[in-house]
Amino acid sequence: MSGVDIFKELPIRLIGFSFGLAPGGVYRFSTQKVDLFNSIGYFFVGCHVVYTGITQRGFYPVLNTLCFEGICSCIVPPLINHHLCRFAAEAFWEKEEVPVRLKKWIPFIAGFLPIPFLIMFFDPFVSYLLDMLFSVEGFVTE
Repeated sequence: MSGVDIFKELPIRLIGFSFGLAPGGVYRFSTQKVDLFNSIGYFFVGCHVVYTGITQRGFYPVLNTLCFEGICSCIVPPLINHHLCRFAAEAFWEKEEVPVRLKKWIPFIAGFLPIPFLIMFFDPFVSYLLDMLFSVEGFVTE
């Protein structure tokens, strides 16, 4: 089926980055809210895989979607955001001139800022690589 994958388009794609918000949420929210970010991410990945299975009907499109979501939603954004949030928290935690309320929000905001750049630059790159991988002659059988 040709067409646009609605799960890779804004604003729905932003839901997939809820995994990336969880590291920043540790500094600002309770554990239940951080678990909520992860649950939303798992639900998004599951819906994307089911949608791909229904619309494209095949093993390799579903495998491609699982690899894409695994890399672009579950691995890279939390890894990047974890390090950014940790660096921001360590940089501002010792500063006495920064209010305590702001100290709790700075790591969350630092983790939230790279998400648009990941959508614009990283997602198309990974999608291209996976399309090349799963379209190699002899690998994909119809």
